[in-house]
Amino acid sequence: MKFVFWWDSPCKGMIGVLREFCRLEPDTVVLTGKTGKRREAMGWMNQPCLFPQHVIMDYQSAEEWNSVQCRELQKYSGCFHVVNGLVRKTFRPLLSEILRQNLPFATMTEAPCNMMDGIKRPLKEIYMSRWLPLVHRPFATRAEAFLCLSGEKEQDLRKITHLGFPREKIYPFGYFTDEDPSFQYRKCDDRIHLLCPGLLAPYKGVDLLVCAVAMLKKQNISNFVCHITGEGQMKNRLHRMISREKLDDVVILHGVLKEEEYCRLVEHIDILVAPGRNEPWGIRVNEAIQRGQAVIVSDKLGASTLIEKSGGGAVFHSGSVFDLCTKLKPFLCSS
Repeated sequence: MKFVFWWDSPCKGMIGVLREFCRLEPDTVVLTGKTGKRREAMGWMNQPCLFPQHVIMDYQSAEEWNSVQCRELQKYSGCFHVVNGLVRKTFRPLLSEILRQNLPFATMTEAPCNMMDGIKRPLKEIYMSRWLPLVHRPFATRAEAFLCLSGEKEQDLRKITHLGFPREKIYPFGYFTDEDPSFQYRKCDDRIHLLCPGLLAPYKGVDLLVCAVAMLKKQNISNFVCHITGEGQMKNRLHRMISREKLDDVVILHGVLKEEEYCRLVEHIDILVAPGRNEPWGIRVNEAIQRGQAVIVSDKLGASTLIEKSGGGAVFHSGSVFDLCTKLKPFLCSS
């Protein structure tokens, strides 16, 4: 039976997974939407023809997106469908149509994760605990499997069973990337170079890293440079923090870098820092491991499992500036 994957926005973490599946099953079709503004802010761009049979669904509105999905579904009615984003409304009309036609399907996504801040956070908790199970139980009882991209943490598996999926139908695994095997580290000076890439949003915890850097500098540890890439709502606040703490000599806000610029930066990075307050996975951790870089990661990222098991860095308590500083210090002092 032919497999059809439905992905709303091209995702770096899934490209390697889907390419490998297409290699094993050459008839596989992958349908995606366009890269959203949030991912463009992290430096991701639309990439055509990522897979042998890659269909990019073009649309201008939510209504048109729904009609495009249903139109494409008619072409693949005799296939097994793997749908991303069950906990979001992106593919809900598609899933409803799959149920109506009684087509075999599975969902491949991360466990529900609350990345909101402020008043939205408790509202999201209520939404996740009460509304999501009601909405998704019909899909959960009919799905062949839940392919969990958040790994195997018990807290995530409980969230999925809360949606109505039987534990025996949950298959946990993580992303992997196809980093260039010819990557070479290039030391550019005597300092240690840290990198924190991604969106400048509260849930990413970049402000925690800036506070930890300030704490290190007050302890006369300044033999490093912290590179922060990306755009987002916290940009102005981070600039003010850096100026107030006089960190201009050790923190650089690069903004969004072009791919070639980012690759040049990555070549001389020693430590990747992923300080997220709460994230389903964190593909940048995979990339750093494959490049041979140490990783300091929050315990609220799914990918922290990789560091716990490999010993390729350190895991700190989410939200704790003190613990992040403590975990960074041995890597800076021993070097």
